[in-house]
Amino acid sequence: MKLRMIGLGFIAIGALSGGLMLKDRFTRNLAQYGKIPEFKLVSHEGEEFSEQDLKGKVWLVNFFFTRCHGPCPRLTQKQQEMQSTLLPFKNLRHLSITSDPEYDTVEQLSSYAKNYSAVTGRWFFLGGSKDTILSLAKSAFKVVSGEEPDMHSTRIILIDKEGEVRGYYDSADPKALVQLRRDATYLTKL
Repeated sequence: MKLRMIGLGFIAIGALSGGLMLKDRFTRNLAQYGKIPEFKLVSHEGEEFSEQDLKGKVWLVNFFFTRCHGPCPRLTQKQQEMQSTLLPFKNLRHLSITSDPEYDTVEQLSSYAKNYSAVTGRWFFLGGSKDTILSLAKSAFKVVSGEEPDMHSTRIILIDKEGEVRGYYDSADPKALVQLRRDATYLTKL
């Protein structure tokens, strides 16, 4: 009987350490691409929005513009699907940053947010100065390069609770979106 209890103890310790190893292995698979610096933008509600509004939150970020008839509507639809799927996670936020801030006014962004059923306080459509957005897209989120960026990325960027970029996911790839859901879910539970 005593040997059986000792054996069960070793099995329990092995299972626990195996679970920790899986957690470590999964964590190592999420790269770190750099920390997002301080920024100030304006939300579709006309309020100032900064990285401070995201402290302790996981973020899913994309760049788009409302006049786009190419990939932007599909990308925004994928963010909408992510919002619906991940709604139970109260510490997750969605950011859609316009790359055409001269046209995409607060009113335009607000209308776009309504069209995609953005949940208030959870999904923010953001604008600001062209220079600020270009700097964020190039240097922080690393989705464009060059002086005249296309800023037509179809990727959704995953940011952890510390503001660290953890992954890039092609919104046109169903497997990438499944992985994004898994990775975002994991990060919300840390």
